Amino acid sequence: MIQADVGQVQQLLLNLVLNGAEAIGDREGEVFVRMRVRDVSEAELNRAFPAFSLTPGQYTEILVSDTGSGMNEKTLQQIFDPFFTTKFLGRGLGLAAALGIVRAHGGGIAVQSAPGKGSTFSVLLPAEHERPEAPMTVADSLTESARGEGLVLVVDDEVGIRSLLQHALEELGYTVLTAEHGGQAVELFERSTEEIILVLIDVVMPVLDGAETASRIRELDSEVPILITSGIGDDDALHRFEDVRISGFIPKPFSPDQLAQAIAVARQGPGQWVGKERRQNGVARFQGPERRGSMV
Repeated sequence: MIQADVGQVQQLLLNLVLNGAEAIGDREGEVFVRMRVRDVSEAELNRAFPAFSLTPGQYTEILVSDTGSGMNEKTLQQIFDPFFTTKFLGRGLGLAAALGIVRAHGGGIAVQSAPGKGSTFSVLLPAEHERPEAPMTVADSLTESARGEGLVLVVDDEVGIRSLLQHALEELGYTVLTAEHGGQAVELFERSTEEIILVLIDVVMPVLDGAETASRIRELDSEVPILITSGIGDDDALHRFEDVRISGFIPKPFSPDQLAQAIAVARQGPGQWVGKERRQNGVARFQGPERRGSMV
């Protein structure tokens, strides 16, 4: 057992598995996910996890291995840097976000790889010795005030992120429409303008980016709440939306709790913001509640 934020651990696994799948590309290959509990010595921590302040002891280890193309030494030194990517259209945020999640949970992450030999990511998270009476689900961890109903449009070009958001929103009671880019989102919104109660939009997307998508949707409906989300810095992200009235900004990665609270805030309308958020230029930058740990 580990003491962790459910949504962020889901995001961590999603990012590592998608990274492995992209390393395989169009070839046949496999991505393995393994877990084990083991005692880690000080010598191993110094050798494999020197950038983390970890103490010897028992850890839950998550191993994600792929049979992809592997990485050379130069690439290995840069993979956790924000916006570094080897993909032509990639944004390079997945592994940087994974590193942030691991650090936030007091753990460490390391990778072994070589060209033509695939990669193995090892994540160490401090193990807990006391088991809870019952596992806590996403829905259990949320207050009733954060739940709702109605149709939400989710716009993100990463299939894994769309799936994760859809699952979290459905557990909150919402019905979800998903779009993989801004052009598709505008078409879906035109068909369901009267039913959609909120739109959640990623900043960087093909066809129409987040700002263009929000602008088109705002032309169709001047009142629908629009939340934007991104892994890039909030000042950079919000700068793109200067000419579009939005209801809030959620920086990635975020937990299902933070998503739920951000939606509740956005739906209350202008001048009625609640929760822990800060405003600049009329935009609520949602920071979410203090992170509550739950056993997963």
